[in-house]
Amino acid sequence: MASRSVIHPGEESESSADEAYSDNEVLTSADNDEIDTSAVPAASCAPTSPPATVPRKPPPPRSDRFADSLLHQKLREANINLRNSIKHQVTAPYLKATKNVQNLTYSLSKIQASMSEVCLQLQQIRDDLRATEEKTSDIVSSDFLVDVKI
Repeated sequence: MASRSVIHPGEESESSADEAYSDNEVLTSADNDEIDTSAVPAASCAPTSPPATVPRKPPPPRSDRFADSLLHQKLREANINLRNSIKHQVTAPYLKATKNVQNLTYSLSKIQASMSEVCLQLQQIRDDLRATEEKTSDIVSSDFLVDVKI
């Protein structure tokens, strides 16, 4: 009679057949259909706690012949184009805003320089008006002018 091992949640495996499972993959409750529970009494099969996970073999690596197919190449090209398009869509407003801010900064500095020049010119005009007023008041207060009668 061939002995058949049964894996119970929480127990270690005792045969080399059970050791074929690797630590990378886990057996879930959906895979419990593969476990032979005929040798276990029905009372011990009653689910009293959630099923434990059991290590399982990782899937075999995919062959590289599928990765180099024309479909995969076209898909990679489409993904690259999509990525570039999305990158452009995301970065374009920021680049435009940066350029607008630079233009506004340039315009504001130009306006500031113009305002400084206007202020200096207004001070000169005020000084000229004061000088003209003083000269006019000196002339009016002096007796150099003859009284004009109408």
